[in-house]
Amino acid sequence: MRVKEEKKYQNPLAYMDLLCHLLKTGERAGTANLYKSCKNKFSKFLNGRLIDFRDITPAMIREYEVHLRQQHLSPNSIYTYMSNLRSIYNKACGDDLSVGEKNPFVKQHYRQGHTHKRAVMVENIEKIAALELKNNPPLELARDLFLFSFLSCGIPFVDLAHLRRGNVIGNMLVYNRIKTNSLIRIQIIPSMQLMIDKYAGKGIGDYLFPVLKEENPDYNHYKAALRTYNRRLNKIGELSCTPVKLTSYVARHSWATAARRKNAPIGIISEALGHSSEKTTRIYLDSMELSSLDKINRMVTESVAMTLICNIRDIKVE
Repeated sequence: MRVKEEKKYQNPLAYMDLLCHLLKTGERAGTANLYKSCKNKFSKFLNGRLIDFRDITPAMIREYEVHLRQQHLSPNSIYTYMSNLRSIYNKACGDDLSVGEKNPFVKQHYRQGHTHKRAVMVENIEKIAALELKNNPPLELARDLFLFSFLSCGIPFVDLAHLRRGNVIGNMLVYNRIKTNSLIRIQIIPSMQLMIDKYAGKGIGDYLFPVLKEENPDYNHYKAALRTYNRRLNKIGELSCTPVKLTSYVARHSWATAARRKNAPIGIISEALGHSSEKTTRIYLDSMELSSLDKINRMVTESVAMTLICNIRDIKVE
């Protein structure tokens, strides 16, 4: 994108609107919503002041950070707003828009705060796998999706929901992460295949699981599915006495934690999770073989897989 000739985009708010439009057009509605939220917050800070990118100085950035803190936002919320504004500023530089002589973010350092614990022990996931939910299909589906996420090296819900039959290639699950576009390849272990077979033909079109209700859903449709999923997981967590609130993130964090306890190298864990920004872990990836990840995943998921197989072995898919 080159927007130098468009003077109106020297206005940061107008430029943010342009980015949001382009991101939505490129099917990156999640990032577009983050930028829209950033734009709204920065607009309130400006309070009607008309500026262009050259007016964004280190002093203004410090003033903006104070403004956010005065709203009693959480440290992670402040981190998100500041990081997104920095990202937008860097994109403006890349688009050859006129900016100040000094990068206003060069001496600014933002750190995420500690989040609430999102991982549980494998023993807790075994209890979830052992739940008898045949008489409650919605909860059963949510439980099965959660377990499939754990068995599949912590596949995120957004990628799980969008899996199609074409992502199953032989005995491999192959997909590109929607968030980072990282290519992920996971060997399909027997318990994963059991879940795939259980829901075969149940999804709309060629979706692997019956999560999305439309062939080409928009972002709002996906978010509604995520809210429903998390609401059901919360109930499952109560039924299984899970020590933390059960959400879509718990399966992912629990797999990573369990893998680390198995002494898996950080690089392999990063590869499995599809991270793109953890440079300290990515240095290992070029030399890692897929078989290493497969072995680790089997060690991590073995007990959960056996519990799951014992629980649903006799279920017949109509």
